[in-house]
Amino acid sequence: MYLCLFESSDAAHLAPLTDLRGVAEVRSARYTLGEALSVAFAHDALVLHTRDAVAPVVAERHPQATVNALPRDAGVLFVSAHALPHPSWVSEVAGAVGDAKARTFTDGDALIAAWCPDPAALPADLLTSDALPVAPFGDAPTTDLGTVPRITRLWHLMDHLHDALARQLPEASPKDTGSVNPSAIIQGAERVHVAPRAEVRAGAILNAEDGPIYVDAEATIYEQAVVRGPVYIGPKSQVKTAANIATSAFGTYSKVGGEVHDCIIQSYSNKGHMGFLGHSILGQWCNLGADTNTSNLKNNYGTVSLRDPVEEAFVDTERQFMGLVMGDHSKCGINTMFNTGTVVGTSCNVYGGGFPPRWLPAFSWGSPEQGFTDYRLDKALEVAERVMARRNQPLTDGQRALLTHRFQATASQRAAMHPDG
Repeated sequence: MYLCLFESSDAAHLAPLTDLRGVAEVRSARYTLGEALSVAFAHDALVLHTRDAVAPVVAERHPQATVNALPRDAGVLFVSAHALPHPSWVSEVAGAVGDAKARTFTDGDALIAAWCPDPAALPADLLTSDALPVAPFGDAPTTDLGTVPRITRLWHLMDHLHDALARQLPEASPKDTGSVNPSAIIQGAERVHVAPRAEVRAGAILNAEDGPIYVDAEATIYEQAVVRGPVYIGPKSQVKTAANIATSAFGTYSKVGGEVHDCIIQSYSNKGHMGFLGHSILGQWCNLGADTNTSNLKNNYGTVSLRDPVEEAFVDTERQFMGLVMGDHSKCGINTMFNTGTVVGTSCNVYGGGFPPRWLPAFSWGSPEQGFTDYRLDKALEVAERVMARRNQPLTDGQRALLTHRFQATASQRAAMHPDG
């Protein structure tokens, strides 16, 4: 049986996180959305449906998966890549697998899943559009699943972070063989998982009374750091000395210091110094300079708006707490300040005093005092290659082409935001 994770038109609303990746590759907690669904639904092979622009790099990163092509030799379970697995709906969908007849599952008008025992009956070009059409499944019996948690807007990642962490982090087990210094303080030890080759150093405090803590392989929690669950610390990540961490998920090779809570770091990004990061999301290959601070609460305690890339306007998140969203390959200098509900696009460079605009288009370069201009594409690619090489990761031809595409596609946005650039 094939598991096909499909995108909807809502993928565009998740930019800049989806500028360089598929929806299934967006981190929700310990797992990306796709990884969580792959764990939830037993399958023999994986099919990924994504937008044409990012399909080549998605295929590079998932060589064992089929990308944007419909298999014909076995049944296919289609599941929305935006959906967060929950027993309330997963069991009902999984129960349809193996039926002789097709079935569909919805949340109101939104297609959540479809079981197709005979994919040969479906249009050959079904996965060639950016959003999966519902029409091919129109005659199948439909079950309304009620409310299914889905990530269709950036702030939904914050809405569901605590629950996603609680569901995705396992309890400790006798196989946990990481190194825990005897002077470390562990509260709720039955909910603290320290993986092989991970290390918790002297004086660190891990408190899992409010949620589990998972320290993955080769990760290090340095001296006197405080970690309050639920928290996921990915492989080879570092939590620096005196850090104060709560309710967050950090992917592979993240460096985290200062005060960080209710945050998601995709992977390979650094917030290694003092400063505050709250209710924020960082993509890959980001770096926050020392003493970078984000506001996540307005002085009037009102709800926070965030710029929607489709509506090209600020939209009320209905959240009281929302900080920074930063796209892949973006950086900021020391002492940078970000206002409540700021979106920084892909491959930006921000420095200087004062607050930058609450939205910066991709490939913006500059400061609040001096203004912003275009980040030259050749320089941006040069820096990306240099940064990735430090982690033994290549900047592939496909990634170069996608970054070039994003640079060209956002030229008009930059011209409107900083016409003198």
